[in-house]
Amino acid sequence: MTPPLLAVVGILFLGIGGFSIFLARKRLRHARMLEQPITWYKDLGLLTGTEYTLLGIIVFLNLANPSIPAQFKPTFGIFYTGILFLTIVCLLAVVFLGLRKPRQKRLTPQVVANTEVDTDTQSPEERQAEAQRKRERRQKAAAARRRRAGKA
Repeated sequence: MTPPLLAVVGILFLGIGGFSIFLARKRLRHARMLEQPITWYKDLGLLTGTEYTLLGIIVFLNLANPSIPAQFKPTFGIFYTGILFLTIVCLLAVVFLGLRKPRQKRLTPQVVANTEVDTDTQSPEERQAEAQRKRERRQKAAAARRRRAGKA
């Protein structure tokens, strides 16, 4: 591939990676606001974004390789190998989580967060009446369950 085309590919990898990381961090913040337990290293979007960013860095390191002076080649080789190793680790983590995630969705039901609706529009009397209706409904449902249990 020609260097200008390789540079475009590197920029695309960096852009996609940055965008994926941005969205993943936004989702993590939202999950933390809802007090849902979530860990960054299990987030597929964040790992994918990191992988794309590392791939972009590898592309640019390949472009810079011919212009590196001879005395810095060993250091550059160690740095390049380290980035390549991190990319492979991210790739394996993404593949592992990608294969594991569909099974987890089938096995465990999705937890829906209950968010309270703003009830400040109701007067205290209306809230009290609604609470009384709910209480009566629960009592009637419990009585019906007891009746059914006695008949069964």
